[in-house]
Amino acid sequence: MKLILKLLIFSWFFYFGTPVKAQQLVSTSGDYYQNSTGSLSVSVGELAIETFSNTNNILTQGFQQTNLVSVSIKELPDMGYQISVYPNPVLDFVVLKIPSENIVGKQYKLYDMNGKVLEIKLIEETETEISFSKLAPATYFIKVVEGVDELKTFKIVKL
Repeated sequence: MKLILKLLIFSWFFYFGTPVKAQQLVSTSGDYYQNSTGSLSVSVGELAIETFSNTNNILTQGFQQTNLVSVSIKELPDMGYQISVYPNPVLDFVVLKIPSENIVGKQYKLYDMNGKVLEIKLIEETETEISFSKLAPATYFIKVVEGVDELKTFKIVKL
């Protein structure tokens, strides 16, 4: 009888006493969709969040994180010409492109996420290669300036 009682108690603790290790979410609403090309998970009104960061990473727990890349952040309005950077995200180098009649007196400044200037160079060609090969995977900024005027800022993701 004692053996049967011990087995019942052991079985009960084993079955009901094992904590479930799963993600939890407290939200007001949400849904999950999936098809042959991908999936989408949506949640609204999450109550508990926390953000951790270091020099290269930001982790926000509690929010859906997207993989969107913003190419241009700031542009001087009515310049009359277009400045572009490609490819983005980048592996080795990006090309900064400015129309030939507009390169005089311009330079680019390469910054890291902390605002530290990594490189400043005068723009001498309509297409300028900016090397990212020696940089760690992270997010960087390229500012195109003329004197004290900031013409355009690009957010670049190094893979």
